[in-house]
This record gives sequence, C-alpha cells and structure tokens, in this order.
Amino acid sequence: MQPAETTAEDTGSTVATEKFMDLLSVLNGMDGIGKNTALNIPAVAGGIEFITAQAAAVPFRLYRRTAKGLEEVKKDDRTGVLNYDTGDLLSSTEMLQSLYRDYLLDGNGYLYINRRGNHPKSLHYVDCSKVSVTVDPDPIFKTGHVYVCGMAYRPWEFIRLCRHSVDGLQGKGILQENSKMLALAWATLVLQNSIMKGGGNARGFLTTERPLTDPQMNALKKGFAELYRADGNGVVVLQRGLDFKQASNTAVEMQLQEIVQQNRQEIMLMLGVPYEVITGKGTEDQFNAAIQRAVVPVITAMETALNRDLLLEREKGSLVWRADTTELTKGAIKQRYEAYKVATEGGWIGKNEIRQREGLPVVDGLDIIGMNLADVLFDMKTGKFYTPNTGSVVDGKEPVPGEATPAPADPPPGKEPLPDDGSNAILEARNRDYKRDDKGRFAYSGGRKKHTKTKYAPSRRKNASKVNLKPEKYAQLSGAFKTKHPQAKPADGILTVSDGKYLYYATAAENGGIHVKGRQKIK
Repeated sequence: MQPAETTAEDTGSTVATEKFMDLLSVLNGMDGIGKNTALNIPAVAGGIEFITAQAAAVPFRLYRRTAKGLEEVKKDDRTGVLNYDTGDLLSSTEMLQSLYRDYLLDGNGYLYINRRGNHPKSLHYVDCSKVSVTVDPDPIFKTGHVYVCGMAYRPWEFIRLCRHSVDGLQGKGILQENSKMLALAWATLVLQNSIMKGGGNARGFLTTERPLTDPQMNALKKGFAELYRADGNGVVVLQRGLDFKQASNTAVEMQLQEIVQQNRQEIMLMLGVPYEVITGKGTEDQFNAAIQRAVVPVITAMETALNRDLLLEREKGSLVWRADTTELTKGAIKQRYEAYKVATEGGWIGKNEIRQREGLPVVDGLDIIGMNLADVLFDMKTGKFYTPNTGSVVDGKEPVPGEATPAPADPPPGKEPLPDDGSNAILEARNRDYKRDDKGRFAYSGGRKKHTKTKYAPSRRKNASKVNLKPEKYAQLSGAFKTKHPQAKPADGILTVSDGKYLYYATAAENGGIHVKGRQKIK
C-alpha cells in the first residue's frame, strides 16, 4: 500500500505545483495555463463536462453499403470494443469522455488500438501529456511517428483526434488558442479567492508616533492575521499612538463581479454552450443550439477518425461508421415522438423500426408503412403508375388511348345542372334562348347565307380520331372521376368529369379505372 500512498501524494504535489506555476506566470504577464488549472475555472469545467458527457453518450454503429442503402452490421468485434467493453480498466463512457476532454483542451486525443492480426481486441486511452509526435518536413506527403514513453508507434496504430490540425498529428486546443482569456479568468478567480480569505475586511495600513518593539510588532501581526482569516474572530487592540487608515479599493476590486460575469460569458461563447444550458434553465432551442454548435462537431470528428483508423483498407469502400445521434434527443420525449410521427406519416420508416430504436421488442404485424389513398404512386424503376384509390396500374411508358366520340346524341331534357367541382364547371346557358341544333350548337336562323361545304373540308368521320392521354392526365382524371362519382359502375353509362379545360365523357371500368369516350373543350 505504501507505493500507492506515495503516488497519491506525488500527484497532489504535482497539481499544486502546476497551479502555483500557472499563478506565477499570470502575475508575471506570461500567457497560458495548464489543463488542471483550467478545469478549476467553473465556466470551463461546466462547459467541458456538458460537451464530453453528451458526446460520450452517443454510440457508434457500423454499416455496410448495399444496393438498398446502409445496412447495419450487427456482429462485429469493433462495435463491442468501442461501445461496451473496451478491454481496459476504463469503461466505454470514461474512455470517450477522457478522449474528448483532451481533444477540446489540448487539441489532441489518442486511443491505442490493440490488434491481434487485423482484429482489434481492445482500446486503450492514452493521456495526451504522455504522447509526443514527430512530423517529417515534407509539406505534401505528410508522415510521422507517435511516441509514448519513448516507444515509437505508427499513426495508424491509434485512433487520433486532432483539433484544428494542419499535419494530422498535432492539433490546437482552447488552452493554446484562447490562452489569454483563460489566464484572465484564472487571475480573476485567484483575486476573488484572496479577498474572500481576508474575510471581506477592508485593507489598510498602520501609522505610529513612536517605534514599536519586536514583541509589540509580533503581537500586532498575529492579531491582524486572525482578523483577516475567513473563519477567524480575532480582535485587534490598537495601543496609544497607533492609527489604522483604510486603503481605497482599486477599480478591479470594485468591478470584480462584473468582470467575473463577463469572463463567464466569453468562455461560454468560446465553447459554444449557453450559460443557461449549464445551469439547467435553458430553453429547448438553446439546448438544441448547444448540441449543434458544441457536441455535433466533436461527434463528427470521431466519425472521421473511426472511418480512417478502425477500418481495413479493403473495407473503406463498403463499410462506414456512423454515430447514432438519436441518443441526443432521448431526453426530449415529445420532440422525439413528434419526429417519429412525421416519419411514419411520410412513409419512410416503419413502426417496428421505431420500437427497435427505443429499445423495445419487435411486434408481429407492425412491419407496415401507412400510405394515403389520395396519392398516385409512381415507380421510377418500372415507370408504372399505381392509384391506391382505384387499384389500377398504368404503364407510364405508353399513352392511354380512349375512344373519341361526339357528345351523346339525345341529351336528357331540360338544362344540365352545374357540376359539383367548383371552378371545373361547364359553361352555363345564357338567359336569352337561342336556336340550337341537336348537338347543342347555335343553329342557322336564316339571317345569313349558309356556307356550302367544299370538297376540301374534312368530314365528321375523319375528325373522329383517338384521344391520347398521358399517364399523368389519365391518373388525374381517374382520381377526379372517383371523387365525383364514388359509386359509379359500368352499367351507369356515360358520366362527365372536367379538368377545367375540357369536359370528358367516360364510363367506369371493371378494374377500377375509367374508359374515356370523348371530350369537349369548355368555351
């Protein structure tokens, strides 16, 4: 047990020494503080904890590229080592959280891949302070080595996260990029701590009319030391001839609280996390903004590193690592369920898939996707249209012919009522009664000379050509026909349907479609 105790004492001494050296460097005007010192700043510790905890909770899935899209690979040792049992003393969450913390603060994060042949057996977190790298001077074909405790390794033996790197081996964290801001926050914290240690008593100096002896001086120092202790209740008795004069507060001391708040806001802006989210008082929009600005970039960097370092060269075209970001929205149940509702109504996700994402067992009979009967479905591969409302299938590569015949010779007596389809209506008759023929056209009344038909005029039989309808038009007319005449049967004879430009005469078909008999342009 003695070596463990010695190690603990040495560790505490190292941390204390680091903090003291950081304080001296700040007081001497030097920039930069260490990682342990930075984590003593509340805003830094809270922001880093939020980002790393959220990112470490996101698992990574291995997918295979197929003709139908991405298919998850269920049985693979790498997913178990990465998401569950790392094979190390650190758990998966602890390993990823330490990796992301180094990535943000120091700019570099390392996981050693313990391979047996081509199969990773375990992953081991390596503190970035124990790692050094050498980069070859070639600025184009970049190569280098990674050294851990003097042992040389190749870069592909590690999962490497390098923040804002230009060579792939060395990154820059916020300790380097924002050193002055963090040093100012640390100096403010030290000043605030020293004021609180003084118990909040005013500082000042003593004046005396006569010199004091050494015992009197020691007693006076001891009394003031007790008085300025935060937990002290000392009383100082000034002898005759001694006078205490209060020193005026500096501008920094008078605005210390404002400086602390400003530093906090700057640090939160630097990390991309609103302060209200850290305190738990943030809105849903603020939380989502923090996830998108601070957490998602870390997860994306990890995805890229996994696809580079945890796949064999022959697998990089067929396999891919993806983060399961559904874990980020598990806390917002309403938002997640509303997203599922939109997905199921859109028809691109099944209910059993949702149950699997929620960790629930699959239910027989729920492997279905709901569709809307009002939609016309088009298969882009076969070029066929399917109308669920009528059950008809139309080949989109060929036009749909229909028999072109004139309007019925004997229309029913009386005026034809207006159709029910709003603007898609036939022309109503004028108030004035004009003479019409059996076709409903204006007849000759004798006021003008009747033109005789020339031999070049086409006959009515010649005009009775086929009506060719495009598949889109046929599907539109079929839906409009079923909407206007939902109970129509072939025995009902010719019925009308309009598209706003033409009035079509059609009959209901046995297969659920329609037979177009003719059309008449609406004047």
